[in-house]
Amino acid sequence: MIAAFVLLAQTAVVTPVEDHRRWLEDEVRHIITDEEQEFFQTLATFEQRERFIEAFWDRRDPDRLTPRNEYRDEHYRRLELANQKFGRSSSLLGSRTDRGQVFVLLGEPSRLLPIVGSNAVVDSEIWYYDNRRLPGLPSRLSLIFFKKNNFGDYDLYSPVDDGPESLLNAGSFFRENRVGTMEVLQGVSIDLARAALTVDLTDPAAAFLALPSIDPAANPGRGVPLSHRASMSANMVVGDILELARRSVDTDYLEGFRRYGDRVSAEYSFRYISNRDYWSVLYEPDGSPFVHFSIELDPQDVTFRANEDGSRFETRFHVDIEVMARGRGPVSIPSRDAYFEIDAADMEQARFFPVAYQDSFALIPGAYQMAVTLRSVVGEHFTVVERNLSVAPLDESAATLGGIAIGYHVSDAEPGSFGVSNKRIWPAGSGLFVAGDTVHAFAQTRGAGTGALLRISLQSNAGPLRSYDVPIAGRSVTQPIELTDVPPGPYTVLFELLDDAGAVHVTKSAALEVVDREFVPRPALIYRNHVSAPAVEPTAVTLSDQFLQQGRIAEAEKALAKLLHQDGGPSDLVRMKLASIILFASRGDEALELLGPLEERYPDQIEVVEGIGFAHYVRRDCAEALPRLEHAMAIRPPDTSLLNAVGDCYQQIGRVEKAREMFELSLGANPNQPGVKARLAELDGQ
Repeated sequence: MIAAFVLLAQTAVVTPVEDHRRWLEDEVRHIITDEEQEFFQTLATFEQRERFIEAFWDRRDPDRLTPRNEYRDEHYRRLELANQKFGRSSSLLGSRTDRGQVFVLLGEPSRLLPIVGSNAVVDSEIWYYDNRRLPGLPSRLSLIFFKKNNFGDYDLYSPVDDGPESLLNAGSFFRENRVGTMEVLQGVSIDLARAALTVDLTDPAAAFLALPSIDPAANPGRGVPLSHRASMSANMVVGDILELARRSVDTDYLEGFRRYGDRVSAEYSFRYISNRDYWSVLYEPDGSPFVHFSIELDPQDVTFRANEDGSRFETRFHVDIEVMARGRGPVSIPSRDAYFEIDAADMEQARFFPVAYQDSFALIPGAYQMAVTLRSVVGEHFTVVERNLSVAPLDESAATLGGIAIGYHVSDAEPGSFGVSNKRIWPAGSGLFVAGDTVHAFAQTRGAGTGALLRISLQSNAGPLRSYDVPIAGRSVTQPIELTDVPPGPYTVLFELLDDAGAVHVTKSAALEVVDREFVPRPALIYRNHVSAPAVEPTAVTLSDQFLQQGRIAEAEKALAKLLHQDGGPSDLVRMKLASIILFASRGDEALELLGPLEERYPDQIEVVEGIGFAHYVRRDCAEALPRLEHAMAIRPPDTSLLNAVGDCYQQIGRVEKAREMFELSLGANPNQPGVKARLAELDGQ
């Protein structure tokens, strides 16, 4: 019986609520994995269980381009037929019988040979499966179902555990007489005799058993020895059949729900997909650091939607980036959306090769915890990448290494994500390569003198395997590293900047892994969210804003101040932002110098009106400050700093009641202002 091969209930589990008991115990009992079953029984709500069931079938959908789930439809077709065919003669639901389980897993047999009504053997059926291309199973199989002692349901026969004698009506008599057993079986059916010893019809022993006679005395040179034993691989094949539907399922979506389910809305929560990622910090020519990352998804995990005539296909991703500076709090990185549209030829590639999303963003120096959540809008799947990453400041005063990266290819003159110094790096997801691949090592250099070298070496735990001394010409270096005859395992690409005397000045490294495969599939489709070089001014503004978020005022000012001397002078936006930073240090004259030229052009722009008002205020010139600050209050609801400045000016010019009104409004917005309370008390004393 099948129970002899698989223990279906080895541990006690929580009983599922009644509304999903039939789904778990009858509909998917033969295909759900132990991990999925245990996880399902921990879900507390009806909605969670429904979401799980959707994800369960989605995980098994062989073609997400079609509106149907072919696997689910075929499963329920087989389930219904199994219940009809095998339930009539059994006390069990038809799909719970041994024949029913195999029918659900493998479908209709190619041929079925019934053996019934014989006095010599018990009622049996031989099911043949020919030319079935199922992973892990022989292409040709024979399975016997028999009524043990000619009583009860048909059980799945094991050549090893049951043995040929169990197929005889007087099996116990022949238990120690395999010769007699095989003679009786052959007398009834040569097919039964052969199937009694093997399951795998592609096994050479199966062909040997197929000879017309098993008695070498009667047919010299043609038969097989009467003591021939059952194929010891038979039990393994039967076990593989019963585990077929479970073995081929990737259950990482369960761990994805545990770890990341609270990051996404309910419809995504059970639809986690795995990924391979690669990260690198690279520097623009002006020294601005950018974080570049690539996320690769396997083809079966990317859902495309076809247009009406099937000539174009599309998919969409929504990307959330979370950056947390250690000890300083979050850094705001805008969300973004990605849209793929491809033709039928590209779609053929996307069916078999990974799809990659590549992006980059400016980030100030610091140590960070990062998380990228990539959500497929079309397929309602999601993946999450978490990384700890350090962004180092670029020291322009000495020879140094900038960013480094490794990839499976390097091309020229393609700016954007993973494009710097007139090079584009094609990163390898998770740093995976195979023996015979070429690793392309890339490094940025700054300030290296004449005669300086960059030593690039492939290192194993035992030491260097390859080493190259590359002359530095320009601001970047690339070096191919052949992985010929490199055994599987982890490796490091070491970058060492040598000074003129040959001494190591700076060292950086990148990890890779050589895996034991024929090849690593590379992305057929790559979405690069940035396909042009970052503009200097927007980058400087972004970095300045990030410094401000972290309370790093001096660095925020420095990031913008370098734009004061660019050709054409600073933009109006830079003037406004830089003036607001300078006012933190109460440098009113400099703020006026920046904002003064803008007042006539932007008479109602809050940053200009309020900024000029505060610039005069910090210079203690309330006559100039007050009308502008009052105007600012009319443009936008005032915050406490504006209310307090206006109140202070009113008090200075003797308008006590207006001063009291402003201070009271300020305390209403934020009662925790001891200084303002003191000013109110002072006014009350007057």
